[in-house]
Amino acid sequence: MRNIASLKPPWSRNPRVLRIVLGAYVALLAVVGFFPSPIDRPIDAPLSRIIQWCGQHGLGFVTYARVEFGANIALFMPLGMLLALLFGPRRWWRAPVICFVATVLIELGQGVLLPQRIASIGDVIANTVGGILGTLAAVAIMAVVARNRRAIGS
Repeated sequence: MRNIASLKPPWSRNPRVLRIVLGAYVALLAVVGFFPSPIDRPIDAPLSRIIQWCGQHGLGFVTYARVEFGANIALFMPLGMLLALLFGPRRWWRAPVICFVATVLIELGQGVLLPQRIASIGDVIANTVGGILGTLAAVAIMAVVARNRRAIGS
């Protein structure tokens, strides 16, 4: 039988790697959040054409607001997941709290420091939902790993 310590999940065996990935992701979020102009400006025309095409083909529910909301959710899911994995099964609940605080700080910074950006409560909601979904995914992963460890260890 294998040693149960060797079955530890990779993120708990070497948390430094997880911290580096988290740091890189936070840096990416800072660039996206504090870019002087809206980050989607370079793809605005193609995105508008895609949304228009969707509307012409019976997919009228695909709107710019919904695409942006979904993109904000997707943007914060990795943050929630990385934080929850770093905190582990006992303190995972801190991840969505940090995601919420981070998005509030980003939106406040945009509202105060970046005249071309628009601070939005919708972004706070979407980013927080993304952080929660990422956290839930990490919690599910941790639960499966814990269940497997118990099954192998018994």
